[in-house]
Amino acid sequence: HVAGQTVCLRLDTRYPWDGKVRITVEPETPASFGLKLRIPAWCGEFSLEVNGIAAESLQPKRGYLRIEREWKTGDCVELSLSMPIELVRAHPEVREDIGCVAIQRGPLVYCLEHVDNNVPLHRIVLPKDAKLKVRFEPDLLDGVVVIRGDAFVMDDSDWDAQLYRVSEEQRKRFKISAIPYYAWANRGRGEMRVWIRTDT
Repeated sequence: HVAGQTVCLRLDTRYPWDGKVRITVEPETPASFGLKLRIPAWCGEFSLEVNGIAAESLQPKRGYLRIEREWKTGDCVELSLSMPIELVRAHPEVREDIGCVAIQRGPLVYCLEHVDNNVPLHRIVLPKDAKLKVRFEPDLLDGVVVIRGDAFVMDDSDWDAQLYRVSEEQRKRFKISAIPYYAWANRGRGEMRVWIRTDT
């Protein structure tokens, strides 16, 4: 209930798979009020349009954009949140995660599961300049965006029964596939890993 009347907001979005959010405002009669839109801390860039006109002068305050105007039925707000794939590092005091990164896109952290990556996951090395791509898989885990890309896996094929030796680390190329963390453990038993070794 806003400005003495019921205001309907119709939301059209594929978030969190896509950063585009479309809101259609439908007040019973024209009314002036503020509409607040959340700009998450992870979002480095965004754009906003009201009825097709860019609202570049608006800046978020305490995590929200406030649009103050007279609203009429059919007014349309379009917010676009940039959602690049990012490699996140942990604080240096987190000893277990030193030299590792986690994959994040938008609000979602990703993980590797053995079912998608048929090697011991601790052997995977993700280069800091890895080329990663997104793909929506409608038939996987009720529909998720999967992140795939080129990495390496530590090669132990010539180690035989040795436990230690003086040598350079041997690697071979490997294609990784990552799913949203929330979706793991739905396809049978197997290991999972969020923090992936990387080149420092």
